[in-house]
Amino acid sequence: MRTSGAAWRLYASSAGKLAFGGCDIPLRVYPGRPKASEARLSAGWGYQCTAGEWYEGVLTLYDGHRNPCDGWSTSNDVLSFGLRQTEAEVWELPLSPASPNVLNRHDGTYMIRWRAERCGRHMLHLQLNGEPLSCSHQILVSPGQPDAACSSLLVEPDARIQPEQWNRLRLQVRDACGNAVTELHPSRLTMKCGELRSDLLRIECSDSADGEYDLWLFGQSRGRLTLEVGVDGIHVNGSPAIVHVAAAAAVARNCFAVGGGVERIQSITCHETSHFEIIACDAKGVRLSLIHI
Repeated sequence: MRTSGAAWRLYASSAGKLAFGGCDIPLRVYPGRPKASEARLSAGWGYQCTAGEWYEGVLTLYDGHRNPCDGWSTSNDVLSFGLRQTEAEVWELPLSPASPNVLNRHDGTYMIRWRAERCGRHMLHLQLNGEPLSCSHQILVSPGQPDAACSSLLVEPDARIQPEQWNRLRLQVRDACGNAVTELHPSRLTMKCGELRSDLLRIECSDSADGEYDLWLFGQSRGRLTLEVGVDGIHVNGSPAIVHVAAAAAVARNCFAVGGGVERIQSITCHETSHFEIIACDAKGVRLSLIHI
């Protein structure tokens, strides 16, 4: 017999004739063992998923004659599944006989629930007693929505920026699973500094392949700034940050002297006084101070 079910009856006959009464025997035909090549997985999420979100699918097991395998399982059978990154061979959901994300619906189908936390291409890998099922397939996991709690303003405590020029800082945007969020619209990022006009602040998202965005601010005058950066109006890690506008340490090759005494320094005589000023500058030529000599 090839079709399982309870709608079968067994008749005994002799020489092509129906036997005497009492030989009409009800017969129930049970499905055979599941066949790995006949397994089917139906799910509405297709092959593209978002990191951090839960997904469900219905797994149906069939025997070699396409009968749903309801009631076949024994205590020794193990249905397990996992998510494997195809390049690094990293399992993110360990195989477990008692996985809470596998529900036997006792009709030949199983409800499986899973989520991926790492972006990239993965293999949704299903096994029955260690044998891969044919419905295992590759999926593409994309980053989730940006999460301010997982994003960071990459500024050291009491950082120093250069006066009278544009300075670049970095903002690292991540989703709730720590994946880099790329191609984020600038309108979702906020940057404020009470000591600077808005035209002295700007955000650039052109180089965001690694989830890092450029924050530019112009150090108009020396002093202390309070920089606030947020995602969707919520402060990221490290915000608000204190930034000091000040030149860096002096570099000898960029320092120079001015004044009337400079021209006479080679011919100055004993007990003669000559006055000039030394202007100290950092590596970028920003002046630190004037030294009167």
